[in-house]
Amino acid sequence: MVVNGIRKLVDNEVQAIAVDHQGRVWIGTAAGVSVFKNNSLKSLISGDGILGNNVLCISVDREGIVWIGTDRGVTSYQKGDITRYIN
Repeated sequence: MVVNGIRKLVDNEVQAIAVDHQGRVWIGTAAGVSVFKNNSLKSLISGDGILGNNVLCISVDREGIVWIGTDRGVTSYQKGDITRYIN
């Protein structure tokens, strides 16, 4: 989200945080995921492919796959590819 030209978290209600193998910080909120790396912030919401915006948990496995658990299902993120597992 951009407010007055400044990138901000997609929502202020932080519910999960994880750091992946590339040093990106994944911040799960009640309105989607914000990803922080090298002073850059981008957001992922259901319109981008994750299942639901209410992110309840985030985990990174040994292979570097980021798992995003929402109230609507589970999504994985790997090298820019998003896979939805439960709907």
